[in-house]
Amino acid sequence: MMNAFLFILVVLVWGTTWIMTRLQLGVVDVEASIAYRFVIASAVLLAILKARGLPMRFRQVDHVFIAAQGLCLFCLNSLAGYNATRLLPSGLVAVVLSTVVLLNIAGLSLFFREPVKPRLLLGALLAIAGLGFVFRGDVTGFDTTWAHLKGGALALLAALLVAAGNMLAVRNRRHGLPVAQTTGLSMLYGAAASISSVWLSGRTFGFDASLPYVGSLLYLAIIGTAVIFTCYLVLLERMGADRAAYVSVLYPVVALGISTLFEGYVWSSSAIGGLVLLLGGNALALLPQAWPVRLRALS
Repeated sequence: MMNAFLFILVVLVWGTTWIMTRLQLGVVDVEASIAYRFVIASAVLLAILKARGLPMRFRQVDHVFIAAQGLCLFCLNSLAGYNATRLLPSGLVAVVLSTVVLLNIAGLSLFFREPVKPRLLLGALLAIAGLGFVFRGDVTGFDTTWAHLKGGALALLAALLVAAGNMLAVRNRRHGLPVAQTTGLSMLYGAAASISSVWLSGRTFGFDASLPYVGSLLYLAIIGTAVIFTCYLVLLERMGADRAAYVSVLYPVVALGISTLFEGYVWSSSAIGGLVLLLGGNALALLPQAWPVRLRALS
């Protein structure tokens, strides 16, 4: 029950972050906004950990892996993803990022010698294909122009970085590092790297004091990052990286649902068919293994 609650919570919250991300665009450089987001998120999470008196001392070698996790999850993947969205339609970027499901399965097999579960692999392929049909217009609009090729490479890089961060989180947990403290410190390292990226790129730390910008920044930092990323990494531990990654296939659909309600998005027959395929893939992978047998017994 707890796994289901965490899974649904992560999907719903990450499905709303695109609205807040839109409000971040305009006055402030994207790189600066990313830095602000992770600075606030790490400060909030570390303050909570300190208030609870949780131990924060780790070996130097563990700090290396915690910093690597932070660099992948709380800096580089965001930079790659944001810049990919500048060059490609957001739907196509979502489809590419959903390949994290396959990359996590491959990573667990390659680095941790976990056997590939055919049911999860088939479910991942169906879900990604379904998402491709949901965003068919964006997918078929891809061409071989330099902008699209660069955007596709950045989106794939973002997916690889998320998967790498997930594998580092698995490694850290298997070495006995607690999720909450590891997440807080990795966010701190990611925030430091994000600040460095702004300086190295020659961009400025501008700020927009308007309510939409500040409100969206706080939502993204506190709810979308400090709270929900911690929930996701707990889910990673409880469900396994191969199953927890299915959130990446579902939350773009939540975003489309919100767009349907408030922006008049109209679902095409292709999108509806893709949604059915996507949900079928998720059901195959995430529902208890005995459910196909039960269905056959009823037939």
